[in-house]
Amino acid sequence: MQNIQNGRIDVTEFDLAYIKVDDEALLNKYFLRPGDLLFNVRNSFDLVGKMAIYDGVPERTIYNHMLLRIRLKNFALPAYVNYLFQTQEISSKINQIKKGSTSIWAIYQKDLNSLTIQLPTIETQSKIIEGLNSQMVVIEGLGKMKAEAGKNVTQILADVWDVEYVDQLKMEVENEQEN
Repeated sequence: MQNIQNGRIDVTEFDLAYIKVDDEALLNKYFLRPGDLLFNVRNSFDLVGKMAIYDGVPERTIYNHMLLRIRLKNFALPAYVNYLFQTQEISSKINQIKKGSTSIWAIYQKDLNSLTIQLPTIETQSKIIEGLNSQMVVIEGLGKMKAEAGKNVTQILADVWDVEYVDQLKMEVENEQEN
């Protein structure tokens, strides 16, 4: 699912499919709830293993067969597990259990269940989440500032050169070199 980015579900370019089911009780079984984790189990090598937390948007959402819904018990906070799955350590473990061919890769639930992670207390998880959330706000703000500065540079160059548009290719190449 390409909508999973940095542990979040990007709904800006969401392909929605509407379904009609007569059995509301059956349908309710598959609705996502805020805090559900979605784990990509079938896709390309790069997309398999990505995880995101569902925050309730869009409402009345179900997931497809390429995703595994994870509902945690009270021993772990979804946001903590989501952050944990963004780490290099867990990503390396995930890469080791991927199986596939040149185009379709998968992680099977039995292999995922074999993955062991150590969890601190709920109180410690909460403190870690609070710290990471505040830093994510800073990172997102910097990203917006960087994008705005890029637009300003483009506009300044266009004004100086008396043209309508300046290609941003050089800035994009520099961004790729940073990664």
